[in-house]
Amino acid sequence: MNKIEIVYTSGKKEIFETGKYTAETLKQEIEVAFAHKKSYMEVDGFSLFPNLIREVREVK
Repeated sequence: MNKIEIVYTSGKKEIFETGKYTAETLKQEIEVAFAHKKSYMEVDGFSLFPNLIREVREVK
């Protein structure tokens, strides 16, 4: 399982575990969603808002 931390533009941080994504692949998915102007996406049961995400990084 990979632990990924998401930092929102508000400064709020959220950590979740996923076996499907790494931080890099999740960043790519978020960039694609943002480019298509999607305001909501679901990843492994977690709700994400691409337009509100500032940073995605791996937690070790």
